Amino acid sequence: MKKNLTRTILALVLLLAVMAGATLGVNAITAPIVEANRKAMLGDSVVLFDRADPAGAQLTVTADTVQSVLRDDGKQVYTLHLSTFEGYTKDKPIELTLVVDFEGRIVSLSVDSSGETRELSEDFLPGFTGQDSTLAGVQLVAGVTFSSTAIRNAVNDGFNTLIDNGLFAAAEKSAEQLLRELLPTVYPALVSGSGAIQGEEVEGSGSLTGGYQASTGDGYAWFVNDGSADYLGIWTLAEGAKLYDTEGSPVDNAALLEEVESWSLACRKALLGDAVALFDRNDASVESELEIHGETVQSIYKNDTDKVYTLHLSTSQGYTKETPIELTLVVDYEGKIVSVSVDRSGETKELDEGFLPSFAGQDSTLAGVELVAGVTFSSTAIRNAVNDGFDALITNGLVAGAQKSEEQLLQELVPIAYPGIVNKAGAIQGEELAASGSATAGYAAANGSGCLWFVDSGEKLLAVYTHVGGVTLYNSLGEVVTESADPALIEEIRTMSIEAIGERDTTAPKAVLRLLPEGAEPAALEIPGLTSCVVNAWTVESEEGSLYAFHMRPYGYANEVMELYLVLDESGAIVGQRTKELILHSEYFSDYTLDEDAYKAGLIGLTADSYTGEQTLIAGATMSSDAMESAVHAAFEAFWLLTENRG
Repeated sequence: MKKNLTRTILALVLLLAVMAGATLGVNAITAPIVEANRKAMLGDSVVLFDRADPAGAQLTVTADTVQSVLRDDGKQVYTLHLSTFEGYTKDKPIELTLVVDFEGRIVSLSVDSSGETRELSEDFLPGFTGQDSTLAGVQLVAGVTFSSTAIRNAVNDGFNTLIDNGLFAAAEKSAEQLLRELLPTVYPALVSGSGAIQGEEVEGSGSLTGGYQASTGDGYAWFVNDGSADYLGIWTLAEGAKLYDTEGSPVDNAALLEEVESWSLACRKALLGDAVALFDRNDASVESELEIHGETVQSIYKNDTDKVYTLHLSTSQGYTKETPIELTLVVDYEGKIVSVSVDRSGETKELDEGFLPSFAGQDSTLAGVELVAGVTFSSTAIRNAVNDGFDALITNGLVAGAQKSEEQLLQELVPIAYPGIVNKAGAIQGEELAASGSATAGYAAANGSGCLWFVDSGEKLLAVYTHVGGVTLYNSLGEVVTESADPALIEEIRTMSIEAIGERDTTAPKAVLRLLPEGAEPAALEIPGLTSCVVNAWTVESEEGSLYAFHMRPYGYANEVMELYLVLDESGAIVGQRTKELILHSEYFSDYTLDEDAYKAGLIGLTADSYTGEQTLIAGATMSSDAMESAVHAAFEAFWLLTENRG
């Protein structure tokens, strides 16, 4: 036995030696070829900077965008390889090659690879050719503003690297370009999150050479020239006229300020035409008797000529909370939508082209408007804002509310009836199931918590099955009707669900056992009526009393499932916690603040009464914060249901 083992080891050693020798031999042959190919590719180029080899850098590079810089004295050009994650698709970079001549003019720009879902216009990249560092002739592309902005910013980083290292001088920007660049600072409501101007170009008058009109009609930006200097004039309903020089400093020129205000008011009057203000949050001169709830509705105008109401709406419920989505909603006197348009948005992802047109012709039920996969937060925020607009019209008797079908009422009930299957925006996260028997449609939750069924058993119902909570039935009024339902229907729902997702595994995982006293044998819990993201629950007796362990699987960034384990004592206080991963895809994100040990320690001792949501807030990581908050609330709700059921 030992003899055979020795022979085997010797054979392996000899084999490895031969392979190593062969590898060295191959490397000896191929290395010169690889080096020759590399030199052929570089030509006369000299590597000034290569992120993969920072020790050999001849340049100081501060922008993460710039991957390498090469100089070719023969062709008199610099070649830069750039990479940016600022496009529409954040998880895959846009890779670019930028060629700039020694005079500081772009020779060419090309996209080497990209994960963007929408294509650029054919003339966008060629539009960079011949441009200097001002990029004055490069315009963002409508419909792909995030992609085109990301590319423009990357090229800017490339230019700044060359200029900062003294390879050529920066080109001087025109007065108009300097004034345009002031807009995000002095009039942020006129630009999108990507920096694109959100407004209609309008003609000027007198010293006002031209400008832009906010689509809401409550503000204007003007380029002003009085013969001696250039200025940026801003007028808004809320703050009146302001004037800035090219450096962004306020200018006190009474004559020009009066000109900006008078022409803005004239343009606004022409825009409104026959419209009469019924409510305007930003115009103190409008005396309104309308009852307006919430902050979404900014203004309502009535036009008897066109027989429409025009509402300006604003919501911060989108993905990017800092910058609101501003909308214009036009509804005819019959209560049908004429149009919905986005006037301004800071969202990092763009809507599907068919989403906004799908509102046209809809009544207050919005029955034909579907949320858009991939941008559920944005599309939900817009849908909710339009709902708020309709509520304002209906509450004040301006239009009649349409009757919702039972199916639509049940669909809208889902986030309340089964929060464990929806994300923060209320969109179902799960796989569609084949319906049979009493079920007309069904979904298996992506987090494995259970199933959702739309049922027609003579009465239309919403059925929820979860591994921990069993079957819960709701009618279209949102009432729980489980106890009065036919037991055969309940058994049918339970059987269909188990066939779809399998039986519950009641075995406590190691993550739970590590939080419990050594040697504990957790017993699985059933908590009737539980429909949250709690996917499993156990109890164990300890010297201190009963302990309750819960496994939650909320939806985090990009709707991916997160894992959280909490242990509560018999008073309902958290005494143990374990989180698998607080920041999903942390290798791609750095713009958040988190002391993970302190964060986790801060959960210990919290109860349902002392938990406010702030304890799970992670600055710069909204999706993770929301997921953690929903998971903690779910654990407290599960504990409450336990105590109520034992009541």
